[in-house]
Amino acid sequence: MKKSVVTCVFYFCLNALAFSQLGSISLNEDVGGHGSEILVTEENGEIYLIIQPDFNGEGGYFQVNNGNGSHGFRVNGNFSNSNSLISMQGTESVSIFNTDETGDAAVVLPIDAINSSEIENEAGVANVTGVVTTLVDTFRTILTQTINAPTSGYILAIATARMECIKNQSMEDEWSQCGISKSPTSISTSLARTWKIPATAANGGYELPFSASGIFLANTGPNTFYFIGRELEGDGFRLFNSNLSLMFIPTSYGSVTASMRGEDSELINSVDEYDRSQILDGMTVNEMELITKKSILDNQLRMQKEIDELKQLINEITLTQHQGQQ
Repeated sequence: MKKSVVTCVFYFCLNALAFSQLGSISLNEDVGGHGSEILVTEENGEIYLIIQPDFNGEGGYFQVNNGNGSHGFRVNGNFSNSNSLISMQGTESVSIFNTDETGDAAVVLPIDAINSSEIENEAGVANVTGVVTTLVDTFRTILTQTINAPTSGYILAIATARMECIKNQSMEDEWSQCGISKSPTSISTSLARTWKIPATAANGGYELPFSASGIFLANTGPNTFYFIGRELEGDGFRLFNSNLSLMFIPTSYGSVTASMRGEDSELINSVDEYDRSQILDGMTVNEMELITKKSILDNQLRMQKEIDELKQLINEITLTQHQGQQ
């Protein structure tokens, strides 16, 4: 049966070449006991088309060479465990489809080959708004929202509101504390934002815009965040027009500062524990240049890591294919 099918393909190719009388077709009826083989050449004798049985077992192998004598398009019908592999190789890029793999490893494409609208792990947002929340002496959830991440990556969380306090003849400082957390009852030191009205301030109403943000590591699936707040001292803090926005970002293109990841568990329990030792002067020119250089370097390292992983995968697949055709 195999021989008759190969013979039909052979004569089809022969008829196609008969019009030009260029090139040649070779039919090898027995290739190492695996079956028949067809080789088609150009006018200069270079092979440009190969049809073979799979040397590792059942199945077939098909290859179209490029002008450099190496394969440009290759189909291995039984690459591994009856799974197929298709590869396309050129001078600028390589594309691979491997049914022996699942998930991201099943397809290898050139960098930036797919537009964000064509992929599942593109950036996405979730948002929620509120009206008025009065703060008390324990953490109260102002807003909460969940974003469903298609894969691992980062989540940028931003909370905004209009903060208001009425000061009525108080002789003490009045404090409130708000921020973004992954818990409704606590907040990390790196993400807490404190708002103060000094005791020397005149009585009356005080109103200022409030904003807090943080970068969090995203887990595949639901990721829930809380915009929380409490009064530390005083009475009468309220938040108006509150907003909580979440954005999923699949990768970084520069440095991600560890202190902004929201992973530290140290909590601020009173006003006295607020760390004023962290108050610094403005950044120097050298410090700003170092941060810029580090961010550029981090992005270059990320791209090089992706390129190295792609090259390793291509080498492994190419080696396996060469071994299978020996």
